[in-house]
Amino acid sequence: MNITKVVSKRLKEIMEEKGISASSLSQKSGLSLKSIYNLKHAKCKSVNTKTMIKIVKALNMTLSQFFEDKNNR
Repeated sequence: MNITKVVSKRLKEIMEEKGISASSLSQKSGLSLKSIYNLKHAKCKSVNTKTMIKIVKALNMTLSQFFEDKNNR
């Protein structure tokens, strides 16, 4: 699975767990709603570090928490 699909899958899971909408995440992260949509639906070719940092900060997480695999605990 490529990084875009991994980010998409985790973003959907975390947004659902936290009850956060794409619109709310857009506002909190400073990213456009279209960017959030593209990430959530794996519509982008790659994800840059600055974008990921904005997302995890908006979700009150670290990068390692974002990518943590709950199945391997």
